[in-house]
Amino acid sequence: TTVDPQPKFFWINGARIIANDMPHWEAAQGNTPEQTKRNTVALAHSAIALLEKAKPHHDDKPDILLEIGNIHLNRLRDAKSAAEMYRKAYVEYESTPYYVARLYGQLLRRMGRNKEAYKFLTELHPTLPDGVIYAQKNTVLRRIRQLEKTLGITRGNSFRPVARQAD
Repeated sequence: TTVDPQPKFFWINGARIIANDMPHWEAAQGNTPEQTKRNTVALAHSAIALLEKAKPHHDDKPDILLEIGNIHLNRLRDAKSAAEMYRKAYVEYESTPYYVARLYGQLLRRMGRNKEAYKFLTELHPTLPDGVIYAQKNTVLRRIRQLEKTLGITRGNSFRPVARQAD
């Protein structure tokens, strides 16, 4: 990455090795569980720092933000920071996969921010294309309905889906 920062592969895979593999190598050294946990957190932060250095070289796609979000979620168990990365990726890049928006909504629910999740998903649903399997429009609608039950939203006040108009 120092010689040529353009290949995104090395940034992302380097960060994955630091965050996901190196903690296991540390544990194999006979460290206590407490040491291993501290090292795992430190290594995850090192991986995020590496990805932060990659951002200026790869600001055309959401990949770096998504990887930072994945490390926050899967290694640091920090749903709030992960959700923010996923939200940012979805808002800033048209090329962000549809699943990222669904994941953001799920993380809001996991954090107990049900009203915010409901608002987000009801705004997201009309923007999703009909008939595109990857968009999972029906999944989003199911999650909206679950949130309506959780929030006590009556049928008369519930979300009414509208088919997206073709461009």
